[in-house]
Amino acid sequence: MAIENDDELTRIRTQRQLEIQQSLEAQAAKQAEMEQEAQLQAAHESALESKIKQSLSNEARERLARIMLARPDESSTLKQVVVNALDTGRFNSPMQDNELKSLLSQIQNNRRESTIRRI
Repeated sequence: MAIENDDELTRIRTQRQLEIQQSLEAQAAKQAEMEQEAQLQAAHESALESKIKQSLSNEARERLARIMLARPDESSTLKQVVVNALDTGRFNSPMQDNELKSLLSQIQNNRRESTIRRI
């Protein structure tokens, strides 16, 4: 009877060790995938920043920097719109500040406006 208990205990330990090992391998694979995704995102962001830096005038770059500080969520959208506009030829490089303002106003017009009424 003691031998049966030892065999059962050994089997349970072995099974548990396999489960832990599989769990650790899955976590390592997920972490590696996340790191690779982060590297791709960083490379994409770097390429986007480089293109924007080359394509905007000094005033437009300053405006974009101020927008990034005030509203980071809108700045990422604006960056993508700027790159798309330059790629499609809607604006000439370097993009001037007034052209950047018009793109920004187009983006802001798409936002939903809310009003508060007093009763």
